[in-house]
Formats: sequence, C-alpha cells, structure tokens
Amino acid sequence: MNARRAVWWVSAAAVVGVLAPTALHAPLAYAAPTETRYAVTLTRESQNQYRDDESGVRFLTRYCYEYSYSERAIYDDSREQLTFLSSRGTCEVAQVLAPPSPSAATTGSGVIETRMAGEFNGWEGETVFVLDNGQVWQQASYAYHYRYAYRPKVLIYPSGGVWRMQVEGVSSSIAVQRLA
Repeated sequence: MNARRAVWWVSAAAVVGVLAPTALHAPLAYAAPTETRYAVTLTRESQNQYRDDESGVRFLTRYCYEYSYSERAIYDDSREQLTFLSSRGTCEVAQVLAPPSPSAATTGSGVIETRMAGEFNGWEGETVFVLDNGQVWQQASYAYHYRYAYRPKVLIYPSGGVWRMQVEGVSSSIAVQRLA
C-alpha cells in the first residue's frame, strides 16, 4: 500500500453544490486526495436513471444497461462514472440530481406519499391499488405497464384537474381516482 494513500471520508459538498451536505457521505477505500469517489448503493429506476438507496441522490447516465437492485457501486466524480462492484460494469454519468425535498411533498398541495400494500404488478386498464395508508385508488385512464415490485413508494398528486400516481421505479405516471 502506498503510504500517501489513506481512507477518505468524502463530503457531498464537494460535488458542485448540487447535493445536500448529508448526501453521499461514505468511506472510500484508498482514494488519492485529488480523487472524489463515493460509495453508493444503487437501484435502477428506469432506463439511464439510478437512485442511491441511502441518500436519494439520482444519477442520470448515458447508454447504461446495468440492472441493479441495491447494488454497491462507486461514483467517481472526476471521471463522471459509476462502477458496479458485483457486475464490474461501468456507466458514464450525464447528471447528478439532488434528492427531492421532503417538504415539497408535505405542503398543503394535497400530495400523498405512501407505499403500495403488498405486491405491485403494474397497471392494465382498471387496476385497483390498495395503499399502506388505507386508501384505495383505481386507474382512471387506459394504459398498460408491467413492473413487479414489493411495497414500492407511491406519490399521488393533483395535476390539471385530475389525480396522478407515480410509482417508484416507473418512469411514467397514470391518472387515478379514489375509491376509498
């Protein structure tokens, strides 16, 4: 081991001010002082979009086909690259996005944040969704999308006179109506 190398604790403040001060704090094994690398645990949300499970920071990539669910990875800010530790795959990072502000969803705007109660298998026309908070919603317009997830996060918000539902890991949203 090179005597000049050491274990560094990296603060997210070094990432051009886009990240919250507590985001992406992680120990890195033997990084040189000029390198900015972060240990992250990534889940693929959609094509070319990954989320750090711990901080909520999102990474938008270019032509990345790594299918990861809570996979350990290293983000190298100086090379704008993600390296997945299990698969050893790498992806070029186009943009790093700060996590959504928790206060934005808890304002008086009527936004609902909860989870699906149990399994989620996408939607296919008149799908009924039972949520952890006891509410029941139904798909209000036709669309088909398959995605399996167990208890994914759900965001329901008013938009243009209708309610829309966004499910964690699905890039599109759908119109919904409340049943109970």
